[in-house]
Amino acid sequence: MLSVSRNVSDTRFNELKQLLNVKAVESYDKYLRLPTVIEIDSMISRIFWSGDVSRRAKNWWRIYTHPETLLARVFKGVYFPRGSVWGARKGYHPSYAWTSILKTSWIFERGGLWPIGDGSKVQAWTDKWLPNGVPLTYRVDVAEALGIVRVSDMIEEGPKRWNREWVEEGFHPATTSHILGIPLDLHGGEDVLAWPHASDGQYTSKTGYNFICGLLALEAASSSSSMRLTLPPKLWRQFWSTDALPRCKEIVWRAIRGFLPVWAQLFLRHVDTDPGCVFCDHDSESTEHIFMRCSAAMAIWYASPLSLRVESVSSFQALWTSIIHEQQPEVVAMAQTMIYQIWEVRNRVLFRDGKLVVAEVIDRVLGMTRVALPRAREESTTSIAVWWRPQERVVKLNFDASFVDGNVAGLGMVARNHRGEIMASATSYPVPTLSALLAEACGLRWAMQSATELSFRRVCLETDCLQLFQWWQKAVVGRSYLDNIIRDCRTYVSFFDFFSLSFVRRTGNSVADFLAKNASTYANSVWVEEVSDAVIGLVNLDVLASPFGP
Repeated sequence: MLSVSRNVSDTRFNELKQLLNVKAVESYDKYLRLPTVIEIDSMISRIFWSGDVSRRAKNWWRIYTHPETLLARVFKGVYFPRGSVWGARKGYHPSYAWTSILKTSWIFERGGLWPIGDGSKVQAWTDKWLPNGVPLTYRVDVAEALGIVRVSDMIEEGPKRWNREWVEEGFHPATTSHILGIPLDLHGGEDVLAWPHASDGQYTSKTGYNFICGLLALEAASSSSSMRLTLPPKLWRQFWSTDALPRCKEIVWRAIRGFLPVWAQLFLRHVDTDPGCVFCDHDSESTEHIFMRCSAAMAIWYASPLSLRVESVSSFQALWTSIIHEQQPEVVAMAQTMIYQIWEVRNRVLFRDGKLVVAEVIDRVLGMTRVALPRAREESTTSIAVWWRPQERVVKLNFDASFVDGNVAGLGMVARNHRGEIMASATSYPVPTLSALLAEACGLRWAMQSATELSFRRVCLETDCLQLFQWWQKAVVGRSYLDNIIRDCRTYVSFFDFFSLSFVRRTGNSVADFLAKNASTYANSVWVEEVSDAVIGLVNLDVLASPFGP
């Protein structure tokens, strides 16, 4: 039975009856002075747990990502019949359930991201579509003259690519490099909202909680001189009880509280100094930048035994909230030592004309950490250590990517048959991208495209990027930029009579690795049934190491 308020029109009322397949109630019967009809609003209210905001926000995300569900269709019929929950309004006399859901929409407005599919739904100037929190800086007069309204206006048709001329004219140089580094969906997929604080782009209560904690910490920092990280006393005791050296823990505590004399802090206190980063000189040296956003810091975190991708974390406070909440004491101690060593090498570069060498920083971290952590997962994962010949009538394509600072990558690929003979090899440079992992994914897509153009029908591809291989094996494709490329790659699989992707260690991928690292020399080159003279020695070593089939 269905009962609605008098503000619902007869047409809408009939649509709801047909949708829910229920009867309408003309009058309210009572038994023992209690109503016998339970209104649909009260039924919906029970579905939602009235806990913290991060948990309630998950209901908003479910309605957005699963509009076909009964619950989403009911809300759509009443509150946003001509649109989606994104941008929906409160309406007149809203239910408690709808009000609770709508109050969490700010989380996605501030923390969500629009990975570009075809760009037709994304407003170029108001929506958040630049990854890694990059601010959108543009030239208003030029942008208006070009007639850019949506992101699709900056994408050329045919082979999907950015209109470089328009991008360079309409945006400031710092923003231009990030835009050109965004990989485009070659098949023009739909623009969908993603949650960039999770690797698969799907919102969870856990990542939402971490984002809110980081946001509150930043807001507290902007209104006071200290950056207080709110943690229960138990977690602070865990922070101070690790095996890291006391000076390491003190540096992290000072960074969390905003007491470190980074140039941005000194600049705000009217100290006459250059606020530029001593490592990259691309941005002001804030606590968040020097420890997370700088390319040098990201390289150190990823190259360490922790193998962390800190660029996806919303803030420095959110990073430490996550580490202390989720990790073992050994990992917390390692992270504390990492922060100390980054600060130490920063001071050497600034005051002693020292140089940053990532490997040396990692060695010092390992030397200061009392508990030895396992090295990167590639060393403990069962994989092929040398190049193996493929099966007969199968072409093996080894590919690799070399990420260069400045949002540019080089790609390399070599195709060989079961005798070890070269079928083709190629390089591609420059390839705009945003990270090393995205560069590897672009390499996979490029290798599959090349295989189709060369009419290879039975192929096996090999990569030395374990993270890409594991992403490929995921049953569900998410909403991140990486997932967009993976989705592109899956469309090519139907072209082949046989296809496989496997993981190989760097020693078994040496030819592709060399071509990728030297792609800037070869640019966009293709060799059919041959390879560059510089790698003939590596090719011969591969064949000698694999005289027989696998």
